[in-house]
Amino acid sequence: MSTVSTATMSPSLATPPNDEWITSADTSGTIRFWGVHNSFVLHNEFCILSCRIDDLQWSPDQLRIVVSGDGKGKSFVRDFVWDSGSTVGAFDGNSKRVLSCAFKPTRPSGLLAAERISL
Repeated sequence: MSTVSTATMSPSLATPPNDEWITSADTSGTIRFWGVHNSFVLHNEFCILSCRIDDLQWSPDQLRIVVSGDGKGKSFVRDFVWDSGSTVGAFDGNSKRVLSCAFKPTRPSGLLAAERISL
């Protein structure tokens, strides 16, 4: 059984609609997939962002995950295939840490990302 230090965990957890997996994110930008029906064994992990992940969400079709957070460079939001870690899209245009992200639940598909702005 794999264990992960809780010192690096961020409060980002998500489950797909079929409840087969628990997905956790940490402050180093790593996503981990834990099996629900096999004593929470670590299935896979991928380094998605270069820094802290603040939010993650499964797509309605359960094939992709979108993550948002802090990063070095210009990518604060990334969409990837859950079982291979292959990036489907990196979304540019945000200049600061992206606090939240979500998939549009209906077709045509789309993403929403929210960053904090100062007025």
